[in-house]
Amino acid sequence: MTSSNDWQSTRVVAPIYLKFTVRYFSGLYPSGTHIQGVAESTTREHVHRASIGYSVLTRYGFEK
Repeated sequence: MTSSNDWQSTRVVAPIYLKFTVRYFSGLYPSGTHIQGVAESTTREHVHRASIGYSVLTRYGFEK
């Protein structure tokens, strides 16, 4: 059984990597005005997902 100190050490030492992707997303390159709406909506969705992830991390006490 692990102790509370083991968990705290792991939280501090082990970095995490979170990827916020949009499934079935068409590529934006080559870019241009013909796909500006798609680029904007995809970017908004990425920011939205990142804000959800950030709020979950802060709720559970993870800090930089």
